[in-house]
Amino acid sequence: MKIQVLLVVIIAVIGIGCQKEKSAEELSNKFATCKNEYIGGCKLTKIVYEPISSTGTQQVVDLTYTGNQITLVKDPNDQRKIIYNADGKISSIEYTEKRSSFLYAIEKMTYNSLKQLTSILVLYNVGNSLFDSLYRTDYQYSLTNQLTRKAYFDYDSQAKAWKTSENYLYTYDNLGLVTLVNYTNPSANPPTYPISVNYTDSCNSFQKVYPQLELLDYIGQEDLGGFSVLLNSKKLVSSFLNQNVTYSFNSKNAPTEIRINGLLRVSYIYTCP
Repeated sequence: MKIQVLLVVIIAVIGIGCQKEKSAEELSNKFATCKNEYIGGCKLTKIVYEPISSTGTQQVVDLTYTGNQITLVKDPNDQRKIIYNADGKISSIEYTEKRSSFLYAIEKMTYNSLKQLTSILVLYNVGNSLFDSLYRTDYQYSLTNQLTRKAYFDYDSQAKAWKTSENYLYTYDNLGLVTLVNYTNPSANPPTYPISVNYTDSCNSFQKVYPQLELLDYIGQEDLGGFSVLLNSKKLVSSFLNQNVTYSFNSKNAPTEIRINGLLRVSYIYTCP
């Protein structure tokens, strides 16, 4: 596995003139309306991932805050130190083995002038405090500030070049919601196929619970990683790839469970006033 949180899922950037800075949610979902808006006040403290096979084990992830920022993420094997820039955006994530405290990988994030994530570079420790670039994720945006492409790259050390491993192109409707994802994987058969995305009428509160959750949540990155829309769309996704997605909520309308085709995949645990 590349790193469990290779992402984003969800980047070169089309130049944009001087604009008033807006949140990612305002930029990408300015037309859609929804029901059951998040009331607010909850702090996400734990994520529980259910096994996807009979031989798998449940993974419990604990989130530690400094103020209102998640600064430490611990799972059974590793821990991640989350570092922020002056704008409050995640600038890097340091991965260490829980038992040995060995720093084995670093993710470095880059943003554009609109504070949109444009790239994630994954560096692995190869010894003697040296880190090699092995993986990269790029994001592209339209002139209307919508995410239009998300691409994963592997570094070919022999050719000394980046090679595309997966590519996602997003098509939007007139409400600003992604309705079609064109997926390309050179090693897949077929290498390219379309993925339809449908929505519920409920508001997607993931962005309001924690705006940068996509960089921390395995479900949003691995299982549904190319979509980004699961965590970032205005409305909650109801289906994709012939899979039905259902949710449970607490009294604040924060999501507490995600089920795929009826099977519990992930639970979110909060402290709420």
